Amino acid sequence: MSTYRTLSRATEYLHKERGSKFLSFGLPVENSESVQELLHDFRIRFADASHVCYAYRLGSDGSQYGYSDAGEPANSAGLPIYRQLLAANLVNVLVVVVRYFGGKKLGVPGLIEHYGLAAASCLDEACIIEESEKFKFILVTPKDQGYKAYQLASRMKWKQISPIADRSNEFEITIDLSEWTLVQNLISELQSFEWRSP
Repeated sequence: MSTYRTLSRATEYLHKERGSKFLSFGLPVENSESVQELLHDFRIRFADASHVCYAYRLGSDGSQYGYSDAGEPANSAGLPIYRQLLAANLVNVLVVVVRYFGGKKLGVPGLIEHYGLAAASCLDEACIIEESEKFKFILVTPKDQGYKAYQLASRMKWKQISPIADRSNEFEITIDLSEWTLVQNLISELQSFEWRSP
């Protein structure tokens, strides 16, 4: 079974250095849209901050990633934050470090050190869990037989099933990737059911 490490819930940490405050936040995220929404909220919430820097890794293998120095010297903030995600082997996580300038310059080496330290300390406080890799699909039942999707979900012990608005016979389902071959065979045997990608 393929698993990955992520955060179970949001966490935060306050780091201070020579008058500057580094507020760090670790957040579980599902996709790039949720990353962008959270970053938008942070920029509004901390509009008075000197810098709102971040890094994220997405996907069970961390192949989708990004980071930003947000006006700090190149690679002095976002990259050190990103390196902490790599060191902790975390994915589907966004780390935001908000800096309030304290009046004393830290220099590029100092910024690298303290952005990295703020991110590492935040992740040290986090509740880290192992998750199974997930697979999403749309289950399509015969017309007026949507209830059969719930019967199947109960039988298979699926916890994540959501009806699609305006379509009484289509449901978005999330399962462990390791179950997909079994589920695909079961849907084929039922014949009146179909599946498609979301």
